[in-house]
Amino acid sequence: MRALNASREVPETAPAKRKRRRAKNEPALEIQPALYTLLGGIDLTQIDGIGPYSALRIVAECGTDMSRFATAKHFTS
Repeated sequence: MRALNASREVPETAPAKRKRRRAKNEPALEIQPALYTLLGGIDLTQIDGIGPYSALRIVAECGTDMSRFATAKHFTS
């Protein structure tokens, strides 16, 4: 994640933190701020049912260009 974000500009606003328990298989590091920077200020974890680990898997499958999806509903469908 550090290597991917090395050449990117950090967004001005930070993602909102959500309190939740960490699952056993989730990485111990904070993924959410790195994903927020990687996606240019888009916080996928704000979509209900998507946590940091799921968002990381989605980025691995779909890539970082979220502009292809007009709305969050288009993205989730």
